[in-house]
Amino acid sequence: MRRSPFPSASTLLSASLFTTFILAVFGILKWLQIPTGEWMDWLFGVAGFWWLLGVTTIPWRIHFSAEDVLRNHKLSTERGLEPKKSDYVAAQKISSKARSIAIGLHLFSAVGFAALAYFGFTPLGWFASVAAILLTFVQPLARLYAHIADTLSDMRHDARFPRDDVQTLKEDLLVIEATVEPLNRLDPTSWINDLDNRLDRIETQLSELDNAVIASKRESEKAYKRLHEDTEFVGNVRDLIRFFKQA
Repeated sequence: MRRSPFPSASTLLSASLFTTFILAVFGILKWLQIPTGEWMDWLFGVAGFWWLLGVTTIPWRIHFSAEDVLRNHKLSTERGLEPKKSDYVAAQKISSKARSIAIGLHLFSAVGFAALAYFGFTPLGWFASVAAILLTFVQPLARLYAHIADTLSDMRHDARFPRDDVQTLKEDLLVIEATVEPLNRLDPTSWINDLDNRLDRIETQLSELDNAVIASKRESEKAYKRLHEDTEFVGNVRDLIRFFKQA
């Protein structure tokens, strides 16, 4: 299943609800005339939240997707398969570039947020700067956990279905498929399809012969009826001649 590098729909929905909640709280506090600080701080908090959401999601997902390709490539090589070398090289480049971009964005964000706080734009910049640095390690740690879980799952699967047995089963299935292929009625070159065509032709010929026999039988019945009528006529003529002779 292809996975998008962008945040999932559920993540975006949760982030949107959180943003709406923050803005609603700000509006209610303003309406109640409760001190809430500068509106720029609130705006910076929301914008920083969305920025960090994108930074910690998009480049890191691209990096780890490329790492998955490298891992699958190595597994295929271990199993005796021959995947494309060009795919492996391309995945290496994408993984390296995505990782560099992700770390660079985290550092850029940390420095940028700290600069905003240092020059007095918003005190939240210090908190956002620390968050940007800490989040640099969140995705790798989460991915490390997922990698360990996937590795254990693969080990459990290999223990239940050894690779040699799976390979043997695949070969047996190929043999069965090659054996069954001639029986495929949809294949015009299979002998079963040729047999069906011959049977259809024989059935058509039998139907034509049956129709010919029926027609011949009707003609015979008509000829017999005419012969019977002629016989009766001849008998009547003979009786008439005999009558005149006796007279």
